[in-house]
Amino acid sequence: MSWKQTYHPVYTEANWKEQLRPLTIFSHIAHIHTAIRILQDGKCKAGLVFDDESRLYSSRTLVNWLSPNRWHNGSRYGNVVFEVSFEKISNVQYYYWVETRDYNAVAHRFLLTDLEHPELKLYDPAVDNGPWRYDAMTKTHYWDSQTTVEFMLEADIPVATFDRIDTCHHHKDQCCIDTANCDDKNTDSQDAAAQFIAKVIASDAPILSRHFTTQLAEGQYPANILVSATGRFKAVIDCAPPAAFAWLSGLDDRAHWYVKAALHALEPYKSDGFNTFSQAFNTPADAINAFALTMAKKFELTDARSLGYKD
Repeated sequence: MSWKQTYHPVYTEANWKEQLRPLTIFSHIAHIHTAIRILQDGKCKAGLVFDDESRLYSSRTLVNWLSPNRWHNGSRYGNVVFEVSFEKISNVQYYYWVETRDYNAVAHRFLLTDLEHPELKLYDPAVDNGPWRYDAMTKTHYWDSQTTVEFMLEADIPVATFDRIDTCHHHKDQCCIDTANCDDKNTDSQDAAAQFIAKVIASDAPILSRHFTTQLAEGQYPANILVSATGRFKAVIDCAPPAAFAWLSGLDDRAHWYVKAALHALEPYKSDGFNTFSQAFNTPADAINAFALTMAKKFELTDARSLGYKD
């Protein structure tokens, strides 16, 4: 069916710009293990469409999924959010209306590509009055935020293209990979930040510090994802009895390796391995200092005190 048969505008044509939301940021959401692989590969690789009812399933078209939607009950796609500006992604030759799928909510799908697809219907957001509109006068894209809009980019996305990396809550019941066995289900954004940052450091995954930091006048400081992760690490360390801590100074040359070992041992909902290594330090304060210094070095922060380091 054409888009005209599947979408019924909730706005009036006379003042649609006042009723729709500017389309500025896309998100590609991935599970934690997939997000680590994206960093290691240096790109988010386009993949096959596994929805066997999609028009792109039989054509074996390789795409990256992106959406401006925010998931109030948690994302079924994972916890790690790769954000990119619409301008960077939409600079392609062709826009196609692919289909409308009716799940728990109706989802309208567009293909953004530099390749021709004569079997699909071209879509012009400057002319067509679907859920995605474009105002040529102000060069602004808009979308109907009362519905679900999904964009499929027929290309790999280099990690450098993304503007920011953050975390979100994973849906408690639904998962796009394996609803029955997904360990990340119902993981909140703070726990996800801790798991992800732990794996980034422990695996030596290559990163761009700007994805995890905020540039201020006085220097480079942690963005929300690092603040959340540090809060989780500190909470686990603080829960250990003082008698459990041993001998290692937070400034010892070996401190970095104990931090990496602790982060490598951190698993969802299990802190035993994390505690074994973090409690090698002389005090909780020594452990927190060592974590702050390791993270500050990895993410090129101006001041480790922004992550809890104390002189």
